[in-house]
Amino acid sequence: MTLHQAHERLMRYCDKAERCQQDALRLALKWGFSMDEAHGLVAQLITEGFISEQRYASAFAHDKFAFYQWGARKIEQGLKRKGITERNIRDALKNIPKDDEADTIVALIKKKEPQLRGLQLYQKKVKLMRYLLSKGFASDDIGPHVERFLNG
Repeated sequence: MTLHQAHERLMRYCDKAERCQQDALRLALKWGFSMDEAHGLVAQLITEGFISEQRYASAFAHDKFAFYQWGARKIEQGLKRKGITERNIRDALKNIPKDDEADTIVALIKKKEPQLRGLQLYQKKVKLMRYLLSKGFASDDIGPHVERFLNG
């Protein structure tokens, strides 16, 4: 495959959904291009507006929160794994409204609690806290909701 063909394929790839630099770079390397050639292709896509870390971070944060009910910490970890800068991560996380986050925490508690029938109150609390922590929510945010739900 030539550089021009790779550029065309990467443009189509980036046009279908938001992609980060790491995704495009990984694909170019998979196709057998050298690191310099792959970086050149990615730089060209950035210049042409096909790749934007800021757009990618915002889309990633929105989708993971809305569709998978991930919390801010899990979203942040996912973005760091993709090589997104701290500034773009902070900006993306600002777009998640705190009210929506609280509503999601309550919905997840209501969904998980029936699976914990028969356990003592303390065991339920621990399991709910662990579950919500694994979803990426901060303990300061989930503690009051778990207490309120379990104490009526």
